[in-house]
Amino acid sequence: MCFECAPLELVERIATLCRRIRYRGVFVVEFIEDGDRALLLEFNARFYAEMGFGTARGMPLPILDCLAALGPR
Repeated sequence: MCFECAPLELVERIATLCRRIRYRGVFVVEFIEDGDRALLLEFNARFYAEMGFGTARGMPLPILDCLAALGPR
């Protein structure tokens, strides 16, 4: 879920970060802009309040997070 459109390059860099640290699960990422650069402000690996909007629309985020934590079967 993204509350603001992010450039594909930025999304790919976050995906690379998750792969490098072997993180699977729900997270929220915040950035600040410095001219043309997006600087990582925080990466919180946790459930967050806004997830309620996604689950209310039928997106099974808690179940997907649980399955991700279990890993490949």
